[in-house]
Amino acid sequence: MKTALKTLALVIALSPLAAFAGTTVDVKITGMSCGACVDKVDKELKALKGIEKDSVKVELAGNHATLIVTKLDKKTEDAIRAAVKKAGYTVATVDPTTAAATTGSAPITEKKETKAN
Repeated sequence: MKTALKTLALVIALSPLAAFAGTTVDVKITGMSCGACVDKVDKELKALKGIEKDSVKVELAGNHATLIVTKLDKKTEDAIRAAVKKAGYTVATVDPTTAAATTGSAPITEKKETKAN
């Protein structure tokens, strides 16, 4: 019976549904200006407990990071802020993302047409 339960736990952990076990978070960061900045923030965020390491994506464009946390609470938010500060930068916001953001879809924006003279 114990073997069956261990096997079931492994199957669940490896299933696509396990990817939804956490909360995807968008972290707005101020002060990053180069690839080395991105690397510093990436390293510090990946070192945190309760962060899905493979989910951490720090982007210079937009000055933000996205990551999956097991639980988004005040303690986790404070840890994220401290990690970014340790890297030398500041967190502007820590927010759960929308479903569109977690699937990699970009938000839809209107384009203004310009007339050529």
